[in-house]
Amino acid sequence: MTGARQLLLLGTVRALGDAGEVELRGTQPALLLTKLATAEGRPVERAELADAIWPRGPGEHWEGALRGLVGKVRAFLRGASGDGLRITTSGQGYRFEASDGWTVDIWLAEALSSAGAAALAQGRTEQAAIDAQAAASLLRSPLLPAVDAPWLAAWRTRLDRSRLSALRMASAAHSALGAHDEAVAHAEAAVVLDPVDEASHRVLIEVLRAAGDSAGALRAYGECRRVLHEELGVAPQRETEALYLELLAGDGDEGPSRGPALGAFVPSAFDRPFVGRAVELAAIASAWERVCTAPAPEILVLVGEAGAGKTRLAVEAATFVGAPGRRYGRCSAEQMVPFEPFAEAFGIDVGADAGAIAGDADVPGRAGARGEVLGSAARLLREAMPDPSLLVIDDAQWADAGTIALLRQVVRAAIDRPLLVLITVRDGEPDSGIRAALDELDAAVRSSTVRIEGLRTDEVRELLAASGAPDPDATASPVRNRTGGNAFYVTQMLELVAEDSGSFDPQRVPATVTELVRLRLASLDPESRDALALAAVLGAEVPRPLVTAALGRAGSGGAGVPELVRRGFLVERTDGSLGFAHAIVRDAVYDQMTPLRRRRLHLRAADALEGVADRTAVAPLAHHLL
Repeated sequence: MTGARQLLLLGTVRALGDAGEVELRGTQPALLLTKLATAEGRPVERAELADAIWPRGPGEHWEGALRGLVGKVRAFLRGASGDGLRITTSGQGYRFEASDGWTVDIWLAEALSSAGAAALAQGRTEQAAIDAQAAASLLRSPLLPAVDAPWLAAWRTRLDRSRLSALRMASAAHSALGAHDEAVAHAEAAVVLDPVDEASHRVLIEVLRAAGDSAGALRAYGECRRVLHEELGVAPQRETEALYLELLAGDGDEGPSRGPALGAFVPSAFDRPFVGRAVELAAIASAWERVCTAPAPEILVLVGEAGAGKTRLAVEAATFVGAPGRRYGRCSAEQMVPFEPFAEAFGIDVGADAGAIAGDADVPGRAGARGEVLGSAARLLREAMPDPSLLVIDDAQWADAGTIALLRQVVRAAIDRPLLVLITVRDGEPDSGIRAALDELDAAVRSSTVRIEGLRTDEVRELLAASGAPDPDATASPVRNRTGGNAFYVTQMLELVAEDSGSFDPQRVPATVTELVRLRLASLDPESRDALALAAVLGAEVPRPLVTAALGRAGSGGAGVPELVRRGFLVERTDGSLGFAHAIVRDAVYDQMTPLRRRRLHLRAADALEGVADRTAVAPLAHHLL
């Protein structure tokens, strides 16, 4: 089906026929031919063509200019195809026509996709693989990539969807044929093309499992969950969760899977060097030495704000101490499966019914069943851990009742064994009960807390230098000041180095930071969002009387401020002023406002100055606001 006679609209517009390959030169002729060739055989009126070619307005003499363009394109088609491709006059417009033997690449790609789907449904797997791969290859080049015209956006979306479908189909077909490398490559290309397309993630998980790479399949699931949560704020669909549970269950005949080693479920690959944290690593190393010297479980809680680097520290620490038994499991806000972090860490499906029992201790007749289930699970996990072992429970602020109950059982079951449990807890999130559980365990086992603060300026400098940022000595301090040393914010700013071709502007706000702040703002109540927007207008350091007065003028008082402090958006200084924990967050909040809202907030703040009794506290802001 991929014969030599083709009109190619994707990439450079050209015709491939008996005369060889002939390129159509000029943006406007390419727009005209593409508009006609994508009309699916219908005539296109002259006015519609003019709007497509000149989106900002065709000008006074557009009809003559249009006739000139039509003549140029007709000459190109005659020279490339004889009479095989032509533009005919039809009423008040023009029509594109192609004779038998000639194809247009976008129509050929869609025909190949349809043929591949039919072949796959009929069990003709080899033909399906050929057709789907050919369609995906044709659709690899973009449609008029150098042109920005509104009508092209819908077409580009349609073609991306077609390529996505072809890649998924090619992956499934190659997997069925046993060509696992090709299957994985096509599925990975689909995920890269649209990272939030969950169907593509499922295909990747399935072909990795078919290839015998269960750990890779579980990593792919973890990446799917991470992307959906960070980009869309949603959990995976039921189909994806069912696939995940199948992975945990294993093949059945060989017993439960013992799961992957530490790192298989880490949310994302670490592509930046690990710097600093000498004090924190020393504390973890000391705890590890204690459990190895005098076998007994110990709990170390790593506490810090979102993005502080708790997960990275826990993973690096497991390698640093050289734990032979290393397992990683993460809690999620969605609580998608029973005993989620343990299921992830050990690759064991404890059972859906157990999840209900574990959270139902007060129901008459259930307490015994609950204890039996938890005791069995704890013994099973104990058998799966060699000595000595290190277990990471990440994002424990979201641990559900069943996970907390099983954690107690696991620790108690290992009372005479060398087990170090690293638990990360995020500041500024509602506590599901993990802190109370840790306090209870504190009487039975040794536990301590390590607070994870921001990277120091010298550590930021080291990270900048290792990442190729220009002049790290000069930029380390402003980056540290803007980010507070938050590891996530620092690494996102480093992404700008690549985007800016080696240059670096520490004042820019990365789009990823803006999006993260937007998601965090969505979880605030209206009073808190209003207070935060006002604080962003006022600047990095805000006299509290001014915030209270400005909010009072709007009728909300200062009701939202305590929540902002609790959630870590604002910090209260010793002098009573309020400041943003991170200047980069303040800039992200400010950038998201419309100009009209900024003006209104500036006016509200300026008006509030009149009502503040302590004029010296707000005098420095007068120039800023007025």
